[in-house]
Amino acid sequence: MPIITLTLIAVTSIAGAILWGFWGLTGLVAFTALALQFCHDLVSACFEYLALGKLTFIWTGAALASWGVIYASVRGVASYINTRSALTRLPITASGSLNIIEDETAACAFTSGILKPKIYLTRGLLKKLSFSENKAVLLHELHHKKNRDPLSFFALAFLKDALFYLPLAKDFVALQRAKKERQADDSAISAMRDDMSLASALVKVAASGKNLCFANASFSDADPAARIRRILNGKETAHKNPSLKNAVTSLVMAAFVTSALIIPTASGAQLGAKCMKDHCALHKSSPNATGTSTGCKTHCDAPKSEHKH
Repeated sequence: MPIITLTLIAVTSIAGAILWGFWGLTGLVAFTALALQFCHDLVSACFEYLALGKLTFIWTGAALASWGVIYASVRGVASYINTRSALTRLPITASGSLNIIEDETAACAFTSGILKPKIYLTRGLLKKLSFSENKAVLLHELHHKKNRDPLSFFALAFLKDALFYLPLAKDFVALQRAKKERQADDSAISAMRDDMSLASALVKVAASGKNLCFANASFSDADPAARIRRILNGKETAHKNPSLKNAVTSLVMAAFVTSALIIPTASGAQLGAKCMKDHCALHKSSPNATGTSTGCKTHCDAPKSEHKH
């Protein structure tokens, strides 16, 4: 599938580049400190150095990747706290792996809990659905619980937020969530050997007005209409390929961040060691330099044992 292939290529390249970038971080920081120390006039001096453009490129890519991780972390923690807080406010009468929410106005079922997933059913759902329909819903949620899908959904949300600059990441996550829901549907149908109960339960839950399904794995997630058609017709819904704009933007941004993170290791040491014979900004305070181009040349031509910046 094109979208999955493109996304995996982008994610793999960026993940590898992040690890690669850490390898040359020391040299990059040292060179940055050196550039800032001797850069007294940003307009007249700094932009004379070709290395500054590369330095800006590197830090821009690193900042983008770092901000993505920070943003995803904050969003993930906030989502976890909000979900836990919301669950504590629900009128739950039975606790354990299966929890009953005493709300007769909502027909809802979901699985929540990153490390210890639990199933939640509303009283309204139990009354609204028939015995076989409730059984189908419960089997669906049991699949989510056994496979720790809330943890998978949490990780997918983190990935989408961390790679906010890649439009394909959002499409990839949506496809993976839909795949998880289809697997849970298939598990329930296989256990019951009855597809109509699950389909009718989806119809009734989708038609319900009030919704408490705010958690990681909800029975009504991933386009209920498409899931119903798939159950009844036995055909997978064709997924739209990503737009050319999204694909190109994602690949360009992935290449940009990857290149920016690889450069420190590939040439970071040379950046700091390069001697500029035509400019004295880096050498005018050296005891071996006179502040003239001749002094700079003498300094740069000195033996490595005597050549110190």
